[in-house]
Amino acid sequence: MNYFRMTTAVLAIVVFSGCTKKPELAPISGWVQYHDPYFQGTFSYPQGWHIVVEGTKVSMYSSQEAVGKFFD
Repeated sequence: MNYFRMTTAVLAIVVFSGCTKKPELAPISGWVQYHDPYFQGTFSYPQGWHIVVEGTKVSMYSSQEAVGKFFD
């Protein structure tokens, strides 16, 4: 009997854990060209995103909050 209850509880957790509402993505209104002078590469990124260049590493962030959180 305990096996049945445990299986039911685990199944309920798995089923209901996927019911959270996913955040909506910000709409992309346009694209901007980025040209890397070191590698001579060019790519497009969404307008309004932030580019952070550290030596030969280029990082893109969707918000200023993300830049502050992950750039440290």
